[in-house]
Amino acid sequence: MSDVHVQSSIPGGRDGSYRHRTTTVPGQRRPVRRRAAIVRERCAPRAVGAVESDYIAQVFDTGRDRESGAPYIAMEYLEGEDVQALIERLGPLPVDLSLRIALQACLGLERAHAAGVIHRDIKPANLFLARKEQGARVVKLLDFGVAKVTAGPEDHGLTKTGAMLGSPLYMSPEQARGSGVIDGRSDLWSLGITLFQCIAGRRPNDGVQGLGELLILICSTPAPWLQTVAPWASAEVAQVVQRALTIDPAARFGSATELADALRALLPYGNAIVDPMLVPLGATTRSFTAPQPPPPPPLAVSAAVSAITLGTIYNLGECLAHEGKTASAWAAFHEAASLAKGANQAEREAKANRAVAGLEAKLERMVISVTAPPSGLVVKRDGITIDAAGWGSALPVDPGKHQIEASAPGKKPSSIEVSTTGPGKPVKVEIPTLADAPPEPTPIVAAPLPVAPAVDSGANRRIAAYVTGGVGVAGIVVGAVMGSMAKSKWNEAQTEHCRTSTLCDAAGVDLVSGAKTGATVATVGFIAGGALLATGVVLFVTALPKSQVTTGRLVISPVLDPTQGGLLLRGSF
Repeated sequence: MSDVHVQSSIPGGRDGSYRHRTTTVPGQRRPVRRRAAIVRERCAPRAVGAVESDYIAQVFDTGRDRESGAPYIAMEYLEGEDVQALIERLGPLPVDLSLRIALQACLGLERAHAAGVIHRDIKPANLFLARKEQGARVVKLLDFGVAKVTAGPEDHGLTKTGAMLGSPLYMSPEQARGSGVIDGRSDLWSLGITLFQCIAGRRPNDGVQGLGELLILICSTPAPWLQTVAPWASAEVAQVVQRALTIDPAARFGSATELADALRALLPYGNAIVDPMLVPLGATTRSFTAPQPPPPPPLAVSAAVSAITLGTIYNLGECLAHEGKTASAWAAFHEAASLAKGANQAEREAKANRAVAGLEAKLERMVISVTAPPSGLVVKRDGITIDAAGWGSALPVDPGKHQIEASAPGKKPSSIEVSTTGPGKPVKVEIPTLADAPPEPTPIVAAPLPVAPAVDSGANRRIAAYVTGGVGVAGIVVGAVMGSMAKSKWNEAQTEHCRTSTLCDAAGVDLVSGAKTGATVATVGFIAGGALLATGVVLFVTALPKSQVTTGRLVISPVLDPTQGGLLLRGSF
């Protein structure tokens, strides 16, 4: 989509790069662009070029190439890597580094917003960690190609309702709805997603398959609490991220300055970034779980849930309407109006009712008819049960294909696929008479398996006695061998390498160390082997029939002196 050319100097004497973005139409030699896209790509970077900030990639010039006619942007030449590449290389980033990246990006947004420019495509790939002197790094905001200029005579209607621009996974709810009211708080949402990804190594909505499902989730489902996927993050960090990702823009940070202040409070040592900080998250940190915040008071929870529920359902309705799911949007607006009425919020109730009225003429409907329904009949549309009260009624449905299923006890199920034909005449579906299901085969009852005779517990004990006693004997043998080797090393060290018991050459030190290790192993072998042998004897004696058991006494005791050790067994049987 783009070509990059680097030259040593451009008008004004500063280094820069030219970026060409073109769309070629087959059969034509000259690249063509829609007028709105060309104007936006020229006007937004030109406005950014007037912004002076260390955290924005400087734009020197914009125009159109004389030969190809392609629009270009001349900007400063940067060396380094973008944050997306850093995450792919390292995985989740340390929390401190993530906060520093977010704060520097926020400072760039602060200057851009003050100049009336909304980026609208903040994401890790557009945050560039440029190399500076002495190993320093600085975040540079890139790619203002879809930016919105909020003031000035060159707006050209580029940001009117319906212009959904930006990368979907980082879109704010107002962008996903194609809203005409896009301000700096949209960039703060996208920066919140970016910060979430830097810390957790994933985005809140990773794994969503379809664009429509993604847009609905963005508009209706709050982002997960950061600590649920990154438990090493503190509650204070999670609270900043959660506020940035609030669906209602009015509940987010009001400006880039406000978000920058919140981030700055989490960075007592400043926001500077240097090369040694660009390291993966340590294993010790990953295994750490930060304290969770205490739950808010019950009344505060209830009030918050009420406000969030109403706003979320209305936002869901807008997203569904934008996706063309008119019946689902109509139902969501109906529910929002009902909630607003119950909460005595007349303005929101009126707004939801206006949305309902606006969709009435666009609704497509379906009539499901049932003749002589069998007992226990269940009718489903797209997996959702339709109550008997709804049979025969023209119910609103979303445009497209629908699956109608019918089932009843003792009957073969039926499935029909139907498609809507547009607003106006309802689609009629007749549930056919269900055929009887074939009788279920008589289950075959298997004969009970013969019960194996119980195994003599005495035999089991004798087997355990042999195994345990054998291991014990092996332990004693190992102890004896290791003790012999230890004694040999000790004698060699004392006779050939040591002047006194504590003054030895290097070989003597190694021999003494090996002798001590061998003695330790020998002692452990003797003790463990003796214990296991004694256990084996006890198991063997208790396994014998009572008629073979005679009263006796067995005593096992260790015998140790400074140079040797062993076990003494004595008793009567």
